[in-house]
Amino acid sequence: MHPENKFLTENKMKKFILSAALMLVSTFSFAQLNTTGIRYQANNRVKKVRMVVPDTVQAVALFKEQLSGLQEELAQKKLLLQNAQNLQTKLGKKVKEDVDIQTLQLIHEYVNPGKEFKAPKKIAKNMAADITSYTEFIQNEVYDVERAIRLGWQGTEYPQKEYSTEIDNENYRGLYFGDSEMLDKFDFEYQIKGYEDKLSFDEDGTILKNDLFDKRGRLTYVASLLRTDTEVMNKIRSLIAAKNKKANLDEVAGCPYIIERVTKTQFKVIYLNSKTLKGSYAALVTYRAGKANTKTWTAALTAVPKSIPAVVK
Repeated sequence: MHPENKFLTENKMKKFILSAALMLVSTFSFAQLNTTGIRYQANNRVKKVRMVVPDTVQAVALFKEQLSGLQEELAQKKLLLQNAQNLQTKLGKKVKEDVDIQTLQLIHEYVNPGKEFKAPKKIAKNMAADITSYTEFIQNEVYDVERAIRLGWQGTEYPQKEYSTEIDNENYRGLYFGDSEMLDKFDFEYQIKGYEDKLSFDEDGTILKNDLFDKRGRLTYVASLLRTDTEVMNKIRSLIAAKNKKANLDEVAGCPYIIERVTKTQFKVIYLNSKTLKGSYAALVTYRAGKANTKTWTAALTAVPKSIPAVVK
């Protein structure tokens, strides 16, 4: 198996596990990502996020203020429930107590809202259904208040607080060694930064015009250089092969790990050794204007930068 493909296969599981872990962190912490600036932040091992979480200290204090009111409400609703249950045992009997009349009035208002209430002298047996309906209603309200007390601050509309922290970046370049598609996505974002408004894209997000020329036909800007430009990539590999004839070319130049902008018309392509995962070669690609708004290019080996985002093994 090609060293690059082997590393990519092993890394797929790592990326899946990391993504799943980050999803759980976001779910349980109510995380809201700060998406200002570069979205992928591919060269950063960690990224800053804004966390929105319950302010438990303030929530507990607020609940304590509400607790006595909830307890009083619970006592009142339990009394109403007891009165309604007592009526169920008095069907067919005369109304003797004021509390029974008050309860009958509440039942009437619940079953026949807006209609006039006339106190009966006797609790008719056909009132059983209305009494049962009201009893079930009050029972549910008792359950609701009991549950609110049992849940504590979590059963109320609690306040929230925000703070910034850092988490592992699931789009970190070091997780994608050998994955040309993802690395191109990361590099393209960095390469066009600052020129997004001057470029045009189709509905799929593909850039429509990669080169910008002035009125005199001078090349002023090249939007991107990606790994899909096989002519340039093959030329660089041939330069590396000529420089290092005895070494395994797939090992010493295992992956075009970074393609970064140097100037408006220059890019640096940085390769890693697929065995050591350290910088091995770098090439400077320079574009110049050709005839009739076309461009030409040259490539030459150059110094490898000392600071390169580390690959995650």
